Amino acid sequence: MSSMTRKIRNVARGLIQRRGTPAMKRRLWDWEFRHGRWICLDDTPDDPAYPYLRQYVAGGRILDLGCGPGSAGRHLDPTTYRSYVGVDISQIAIEQARQKDSRRQNSYVQSDLLSYCPDDAYEVILLGDSLYYIPRPDALGMLRRYAQCLARGGVFIVKMHDAPGYRPFFQLIRDHFEVIAEHPHPPVIVIVFR
Repeated sequence: MSSMTRKIRNVARGLIQRRGTPAMKRRLWDWEFRHGRWICLDDTPDDPAYPYLRQYVAGGRILDLGCGPGSAGRHLDPTTYRSYVGVDISQIAIEQARQKDSRRQNSYVQSDLLSYCPDDAYEVILLGDSLYYIPRPDALGMLRRYAQCLARGGVFIVKMHDAPGYRPFFQLIRDHFEVIAEHPHPPVIVIVFR
């Protein structure tokens, strides 16, 4: 495949990921998970977001938006949290998560993040490498909607690559939420807020 063809495919992929219909996004992510594109997410015991998850969950509930194959639910010490709900647009990712995870306190739901309606309050809502797949104009409304699902004292934990194109997301968080902590873990930043 030529470099021009690869660039065109990546641009098209990015447009679908950010602006496609939920059905288009699901088909794309299903194809990518089915064909092993995200196998790198399976083994992430040292993810820089995990120490913050342990610190802020305090035996409570975790909502993982954009959970992929559910690595956070598998790698966290099960004694540190009461329940974990992983949500992903890809049915294939959800099936992989369920196959790899036998913990009773963990569950997985296939849904688009913009339309998912949680049925509980959570001490931590995690967006690990998933916020930048939300169109920037929709991100604030989505975060405000999910903020209504935070338990008293609950926090969001967002992990994103520290790249110029993603910095507007961090600024949006700083402008509209109370930032509790912000920690660089090159090449990513973890930001905790409510």
